[in-house]
Amino acid sequence: MATNSSTLSAAGPRIKVCESEAKRILTKWQATLAANNASNPPVAITTLDISCRAWPLPTLEVLEPALVQIAPTVTTLKIDDIIASLPTDDGFATLAFFQSSV
Repeated sequence: MATNSSTLSAAGPRIKVCESEAKRILTKWQATLAANNASNPPVAITTLDISCRAWPLPTLEVLEPALVQIAPTVTTLKIDDIIASLPTDDGFATLAFFQSSV
């Protein structure tokens, strides 16, 4: 039996994401997740694409509720360049988020 799957994406232009943009993304993702869960059968998120944007730790913390929700079903994580243009310590904090939080 085939499983319905989907991609959750916030990929975009190579810019540093601000917290207000992260909140808009979270709202969009929550609507997508609600619709997917209401489907029969539910649609699992198997790919998360947040590539090509710089994600400071506070912006990932905004997205954490959705990230924790989809973590059990994600098999492909696209995070190309998510620390590009961030200071070294900020980039390390961003990478550590995925190890400790999700």
